[in-house]
Amino acid sequence: MVPVVAGVAVLAVVVALVASRFLGQGLPPEIELPGPEAIDTAGTPPPPGFGDQPLWTRDGLFSVALGGGLAVVEYAESLRTGMVVLDARTGETRWALGRRAVIAGGTTMRATGIGPYPTAEGTVIIGTRLLEEESPSGVTALDGGRRVWTYEPGGGVSFGGAVGDGFTALNVTGPGREPGVVVLGNHDGEPVWRLDGHRMDNLAGGVVLARPNGSAAIGGFDGRTGRKLWEHPEYTSAELAYADAAVVVVKAAVGAETPVHRLLDALSGAEIARLDDQVNTLLGACASDASALVCDLVNRGVEEDRRLLSYAGGHVRMSARAPADTGATRSVWRGRVLLAESTVDIAGVELRPGLPGPLLAEGGGFVAFRTGGDDGDITVSVHAATG
Repeated sequence: MVPVVAGVAVLAVVVALVASRFLGQGLPPEIELPGPEAIDTAGTPPPPGFGDQPLWTRDGLFSVALGGGLAVVEYAESLRTGMVVLDARTGETRWALGRRAVIAGGTTMRATGIGPYPTAEGTVIIGTRLLEEESPSGVTALDGGRRVWTYEPGGGVSFGGAVGDGFTALNVTGPGREPGVVVLGNHDGEPVWRLDGHRMDNLAGGVVLARPNGSAAIGGFDGRTGRKLWEHPEYTSAELAYADAAVVVVKAAVGAETPVHRLLDALSGAEIARLDDQVNTLLGACASDASALVCDLVNRGVEEDRRLLSYAGGHVRMSARAPADTGATRSVWRGRVLLAESTVDIAGVELRPGLPGPLLAEGGGFVAFRTGGDDGDITVSVHAATG
């Protein structure tokens, strides 16, 4: 699943000539170059509300998730230690659950693809499976290590699921029904609505992105009510590339045309811009937070020739200059874009101080960055992120 990060998104957009070597064509009308006010921001202080000193740090982690005042961590030795739930402000342990601990009725938390997700309700939602099964059989909400509710559809949970604000969306199978999407209330685990014959791709904030099985006609559904908000039946191919609470990026084609990355409004489905042309430019890595969506736009054949494409405040823009750091975009947080070795603004100008590392999670007034280690065995620093 494409990871989903709450917030507004900054996306890469198709550019044609900024320097004559970059495309050799004119800029599409929907792409604007940033004005001079976007430049000369080096040396700016940390963004408002950012605690530049971490509240706490942990080594040897596999993952971290934030929400509801909790930090849920899984250690690198996760098969043995399971998950540990910490106080997000102090880092003190609230409770822990072993990877093979029996929760209820022969159900364990040993599952992949669903959670752990800390919720605004103060619970932690995880995928569960029966001891004798290999695939997830449902989901369970825990509070203090005790089961609050469990949902098991009977036919299993396929392709994973995702937890939104007040609801949990799952791809489920059977029994006696064709595969579909089921959405549960986070407070009690009861089904709120179901969409038979569909598969969920991901969430875009409070919108469930789903399509009919075997179809490219991706659509958006209100996560709380199931009401269809929009659909693109004209797409003959569609691959979800990125999504957050404000925008969706799909690589899609209409008819026999070449697929291109399209930036859609998450609530209306309206196409905001085309982000690349698949001939002269390539859309690279994207990242976002509530401030903006930022993507790399790379000149085909000249990998070092890249610009930052962003979507913020209703405008799609391309940076007026290429960042000196040619590394791919790794994270975005409050107007700061983390590249391979430096932090820049969306105009490509280096900022100091920079971000402490890649953004891993944000929620409940806290933000977590990776500050060391390798994949699967990382050091995580948690900061206050209020204001």
